[in-house]
Amino acid sequence: MELKKYKKKRIVPQGWEEITLEDVFRTSSGATPLSTEVSYYANGTIPWINSGELDKPYIYNTMNFISQKGFENS
Repeated sequence: MELKKYKKKRIVPQGWEEITLEDVFRTSSGATPLSTEVSYYANGTIPWINSGELDKPYIYNTMNFISQKGFENS
């Protein structure tokens, strides 16, 4: 995905570089912690991006958070 296709919605501070998730992370699907296991999500502090969010040009936040236990079991 090329960022040039999308109009920037925010000003990037001087000295910062705008990059894609693919530049710094390996993304995949199928590793979501079981939603039926409450301890994987209770008091979660780790942002969890669903695969459906990856097609957006920018991700500023996510609605889902998982716990350390959820992370270890993803």
